[in-house]
Amino acid sequence: MSSRQVNSGWSAADASSPTPVILFLELGEADDSSALVTSLQQQSSHAWHHQTLSANASLAEVHKAQGEARANYVAIARSSTSFDSTAVSDLVNALTDPMPDLIYSDEILRDDGATERVHLKPAWSPERFEQQDYLGNGVWFSASTLQRLPASQPVSTVRSAAVGAAATIAHLPRVLANGVATRSSSPATSARDLPDTHRTSASIIIPTAGGRMSLNGQDRVLVQQAVESIVQLTAHQRFEVIVVQDRTCDDAVLAPLKRFSHVRIIKNQMPFNFSKACNLGAAHASGEVLVFVNDDTECLESEWLSTLLRYCIDPQIGAVGPQLLFEDRRLQHAGIWSRDGIPGHRYARLNAALTGVEDALLVTQNCLAVTGACLAVEARKFHSVGGFDGRFPANFNDVDLCLRLLGSGWRTVADRTKAFIHFESATRTPAAAPEEYELLERIWGRELRNDFWDHPGHTAPAPNEYPPPLPSFIASRQAASRSTPLRVWDVVQGLPVRQRSTS
Repeated sequence: MSSRQVNSGWSAADASSPTPVILFLELGEADDSSALVTSLQQQSSHAWHHQTLSANASLAEVHKAQGEARANYVAIARSSTSFDSTAVSDLVNALTDPMPDLIYSDEILRDDGATERVHLKPAWSPERFEQQDYLGNGVWFSASTLQRLPASQPVSTVRSAAVGAAATIAHLPRVLANGVATRSSSPATSARDLPDTHRTSASIIIPTAGGRMSLNGQDRVLVQQAVESIVQLTAHQRFEVIVVQDRTCDDAVLAPLKRFSHVRIIKNQMPFNFSKACNLGAAHASGEVLVFVNDDTECLESEWLSTLLRYCIDPQIGAVGPQLLFEDRRLQHAGIWSRDGIPGHRYARLNAALTGVEDALLVTQNCLAVTGACLAVEARKFHSVGGFDGRFPANFNDVDLCLRLLGSGWRTVADRTKAFIHFESATRTPAAAPEEYELLERIWGRELRNDFWDHPGHTAPAPNEYPPPLPSFIASRQAASRSTPLRVWDVVQGLPVRQRSTS
C-alpha cells in the first residue's frame, strides 16, 4: 500500500476546511513505477491519496480506504491509467456546493499500443449509458454515494451501482485521463426493464397539402406513400392515423386513404402553419401517445412505433425521435444539437454505414431536440406544455417544444432505430426566415448556446441542415464561449443544473 499525504485535508466531517481530498484506488499489485502512480506524483495539487486494492475486493475495503484518507471523492483505476498533471486541481477547483455524487471527465483513449484518440464526452445521458458505458477511465465517486452502497458490493460493479444511487451526475469537459478503451465497440443490450406497451394507443398525426414527387420512377402523392408504408409495415396495431388536410389540398387527392380503417381526415381551414396543423390533429387524437410525422416520409422498420412508445411512457422522458435517412440512404437525422446558438442535425448526410464518434450512432441517447418530421410524445405531456408554438409556423417548432418539455423535467431521446426515409423539403424551401431565428434566440438563446449534450470543445461550424442558416443572421452572431463549466444533471428533477464557469 502506498499513500500520498495531502497538504490541506477536507472531509465531510470537517466542512470548514477548504480543499477536498481525492483518493485514487489502484486495482492490482503495488507498483511505484506504474503509469497511475507516476502521473499522481506529477500532480500540481497535493490534495490526493493513493492506495492499491485487489481486483476482487469488495466495497467494504473501499469504505475503509476512503475513511482512512478522509477522502471526498474516490477514483477506482487500473495501473495503466494516467491522469493529466492538473487533474486533481482541475477537479477540486470545479467543485460546487453541493458537490455532485459522481463526476467524469474527458480522456485520451488507447485502443492498441500507441493508437490514441481524444474522447470528448456528452454531459450525462442516461439512455446512452444503458447501452454503452461511455464514462471511461476518468470517473470519481463521492464518498457519500459510496457509503450508501452495501459493503458486500464487488468493486467490479461499483460504477453501475453508484450511477444508480447518484442524485447528481456531473461532467467536467476537460481531458484529464489517459487510459485503455474498455467498452465494446458494439452496444450492449439495454438494461432498462422496458414497459409493456401492447395496450398503449398512439395517434399518428400527418399534416399535408397533398404534395407530389417522383418516387422510384413513379409520380406519387407523398402522403399516400407515408400512410401506406405505416399501415402496411407497423407491427404495433393500436394506432390511428390522423391526416390534417390543408385548405389548398383537393379532397380527391386524399380519397384513396379512406380505404384504411386506421385513417381519419381532418380538414384545416387555417393558412399554412405546421405548428397549428399539428395542434389541430392533436386536438382530435384519441391516443395516449401522439406521433407527429411529415408527409414526405416512408416507413422502413416494423418495430419503430413499439420502440418509441416504450421510451415515451417513461415518467422522465418527453419527446422521442428515431433516425431518419435521405432517399440515397445517407443519414438525415439522429437528433438535433446546437452550435453557436444554431440548431442542426447531428451527423447530417453521413454515410448510414458509419457509426459516428465513439459509436454514437449505434446507441440511443439524449440530445437537445429531435425533428418534428417524426416526433413522439405522450399526449398529457404535450398538452401540459401547450403543444407546438404557432409563432413558429415552419421551422424550429420542434426545438422549442423539446426545450419546453425539458424545462418541465422531461428529457428528449434520440432512438437509434433507422425508422423512416425522409424525402426532406420535397414540397417547400427549407430556409428559415430571419424572424424565426430572432424569436428562437429571444426565447432559447442561453440554452442553445450551451447545448448540454454537445461538448463545449467542439468548434465545428454551425450545422447547415436544419434548415440552412441565413448568412446575414449568422454573421451577426457572437461566437460561443468555450468555457468549461462542470455540467451537472439532477437525476431526481430530470433537469440540467446551471453551474458557474470554472475556466
